[in-house]
Amino acid sequence: MNPTCRNLCLNMKFLRANWNVCKVQDFIAINRCFKCLGYHHKAADCQNGLCCFKCAGEHKNWSPVYLDTNSKSETWFSPLSDSRGTKLAEFISAHNLFVVNEDCGPTFCGSRGSSYIDVTAVGTDLLEDVSCWHLPAYDSLSDHKAIEFDIALNSNSPSNDGDSCMLQSEKA
Repeated sequence: MNPTCRNLCLNMKFLRANWNVCKVQDFIAINRCFKCLGYHHKAADCQNGLCCFKCAGEHKNWSPVYLDTNSKSETWFSPLSDSRGTKLAEFISAHNLFVVNEDCGPTFCGSRGSSYIDVTAVGTDLLEDVSCWHLPAYDSLSDHKAIEFDIALNSNSPSNDGDSCMLQSEKA
């Protein structure tokens, strides 16, 4: 849209199209690469080196994302999806994250029922290294079940001592 039309539309606040009245707001999309942290391209198209978003070092970002989403989506094995789950699944996908949940049953069990609302997501830099996502049998002392998974550390790890090792993460 050319700048003159854009300014006219923004000043009108509402546009009428057929029998619909649409609110007008300014929106500027800024693409950011989650591989090199550069702008105006996506990680899938990135030709640059890997960059950690915490320290700007050239290594993998070893930070899984743990979410109590209060939403349902088949992406994390909920039998039903809701609008919140659909929006969150779209957000996760748009930000080059991947849900690593396995189909181990509901992650929340309360007095009013159970559901699959806890999500573990990782970026492409960690996706191949995550395995054994499961809900252990021990009690977590919470309505949310404990979640465990393994992360294989390799030679690209910032804390590597030269040998391969396994890092176990728990959520209470």
